[in-house]
Amino acid sequence: MLVFLDWSIQVSEEEDAFIWEEVKKMEEVDKMPYITSFERIATKKGLEQGLEQGLKQGSEKGALLNSREMILELLDERFGKVPSKISVILDKIGDKDELRKYHRLAVRCSSLDEFIKMLNGNS
Repeated sequence: MLVFLDWSIQVSEEEDAFIWEEVKKMEEVDKMPYITSFERIATKKGLEQGLEQGLKQGSEKGALLNSREMILELLDERFGKVPSKISVILDKIGDKDELRKYHRLAVRCSSLDEFIKMLNGNS
């Protein structure tokens, strides 16, 4: 708004100084600089986009973490204690389709050694 007013209204240097003093007073009272409506809209949109992107990334990371945990839990249920090296390898996998493949393998494999061989052969 101030940018538009400044662009559309020609004022003398004296009036310009007066306006500047009034803006400074407003900033002191509110303890923050004046933000134009355009800046407020842009900030709001930026925050919304950032929040949306953060939620999406968090959701994807959460899904990957959940997939890894399910694989480890399945292996533990079927074969007992799971070596930590399996967890280390699974933690490096950032693709949900690949984790899905290992989840299916964990269901079908006949031993923990078979799972480890397949995991090591493809990592």
